[in-house]
Amino acid sequence: MKKIAVLNDLSGLGKCSLTAAIPVISVMGIQACPLPTAVLSCQTGFPSYFCDDYTDRMDKFMDEWKNLDFHPDGIYTGFLADAAQADKVVSFIEQFGGENVKILVDPVMGDDGEEYPIYTEALCEKMRFLVKRAAVITPNLTEALLLLHGRECAHKIWSKISNLAEKELKEFVEETGNKLAMEYETEVVITGIDFPVKAGDKIAGTRIIPLVIEEEKMQKACEVAGKEPIFRILPYQKKKAGIVTTGSEVYYHRIEDKFTPVVIEKLKECGVTEVKQIQCNDDHEMITEAIQTLIEDGSDLIVCTGGMSVDPDDRTPLAIKNACTEVVTYGAPVLPGAMFMLAYCEKEGRQIPVMGLPGCVMYAKRTIFDLVLPRIMCDEKLHEKDFRLLGQGGLCLSCPVCTFPNCGFGKGKY
Repeated sequence: MKKIAVLNDLSGLGKCSLTAAIPVISVMGIQACPLPTAVLSCQTGFPSYFCDDYTDRMDKFMDEWKNLDFHPDGIYTGFLADAAQADKVVSFIEQFGGENVKILVDPVMGDDGEEYPIYTEALCEKMRFLVKRAAVITPNLTEALLLLHGRECAHKIWSKISNLAEKELKEFVEETGNKLAMEYETEVVITGIDFPVKAGDKIAGTRIIPLVIEEEKMQKACEVAGKEPIFRILPYQKKKAGIVTTGSEVYYHRIEDKFTPVVIEKLKECGVTEVKQIQCNDDHEMITEAIQTLIEDGSDLIVCTGGMSVDPDDRTPLAIKNACTEVVTYGAPVLPGAMFMLAYCEKEGRQIPVMGLPGCVMYAKRTIFDLVLPRIMCDEKLHEKDFRLLGQGGLCLSCPVCTFPNCGFGKGKY
């Protein structure tokens, strides 16, 4: 069995570092051999955290592994507390990083245009030294800019790119990745760039730095990559949507229905072309019947508009609950969209999602609906934990120039 030495922190809260790496590596049939760089109460994205630095104990790990004649097939480095700890990692690579040992460096230094509290220019310089030894590096865009330009210049660049349109931002990310690959002669995967893609979009790339490479090395690269895809693009499925428009004011024509047109446009963004609508008053039994009717008529997903708050006449949540076999969540740690509801109705072996949309979807440019709908369209079955993860990154800043999905909204990493 192949072995990977994993030099990273162990965080009690936060789905990252050793907590995430060990099961992922293990499920690939590779033994993860952790060397903790620090033990944290939670990862550094939380408002506060306790960090027990393991720098002074790393030498003891290395000495024991040397005594046991340990020879890893790969080395993966992540969170480093400071420049001194980076020196320990350099020492580890010198002792255990033989000619055929593949090295992956995740240069953890910041995210969303800001450095983590552990960042110093000295640490950044050590990271630059490490990435030169790596076969693959996985910075996010912030870390890529820090590696190329340092803190001051990275901040200036970030302020300029924060308002770029999707196409221009993709081009900038590609250009930045190419610059890193050329400067450090390594493969670069810029992480944290998560948005729907269209035909013709560039998703990933690689390059061979020498002009000529031995066929044996190419074969080894294919072996390391494995048989499974490095990443997946899930296609939108063709779906019929049903909209239940609730509210006595709309039903009795006292006010204009401005909610349904907004929902239809968002459905069209995800490829929905066939939509059926039923209008209801605030009677929960009438709303439940409408949901069931649309399902019987062949709708693949149901959207209920309005009536999602806690006022006495907000009866949509009860109606959805009565119509469905499973309620995933009523409420989410997202603004706009805190009163969102998702449930599933089982029908002839199918799990049909039923969503309750709060009023913010009608007037806010981007809300929780924009985070959930693309995943529904890919036939991804969502669970309560998927909504918990939105607790970080779930606040839309309502920027004057909206760049969604090229922003931090909905990109929590718990």
